[in-house]
Amino acid sequence: MSPDKRKNIYFGHPKKKWKSKREKMIIKLLTERQYNVINPFAEEKKMLKKYEIEHYYEKPSEELSEEIFNQDGKLVVKCDEYFGWFPTRTAMAGTHIEMDWAYILDKKITVLCNAPHPFCWQMCDVFYVGYYDFVNDTPFWVRKNKNKNSYIKKILKEYLLKMR
Repeated sequence: MSPDKRKNIYFGHPKKKWKSKREKMIIKLLTERQYNVINPFAEEKKMLKKYEIEHYYEKPSEELSEEIFNQDGKLVVKCDEYFGWFPTRTAMAGTHIEMDWAYILDKKITVLCNAPHPFCWQMCDVFYVGYYDFVNDTPFWVRKNKNKNSYIKKILKEYLLKMR
């Protein structure tokens, strides 16, 4: 938790939506709901500058890939909750991997998706289908059973905790 008593929430979402009107709206609403929003692209921008490129795919490298992977993992470990935005029916690899980490670490997971994606639904605690539901804070589904145990969680939890 941050010094101002707000919870830190990791905002997982596709890079192509960074700085979009919709991204700004979501950040504004999360802030109004008393969260400090951790946007991984702010950190990634610093890394890209170090490598003198504008976008990862411009000049991909193992070193940069590892830096992004580790930085995002550390941010997920440090956050109190996870918010995943899936604006299309296609799940973005990075956003889903970050959500997997949050799931393994027993973080509260909130998902905003345009359809009830089965993997997102099973991993989250609060599920919004569409922006209207999120803006009006009327979730499609809220987990009643707080126990989200699974086989894969037990295997990967120890590995992720080593990233601290």
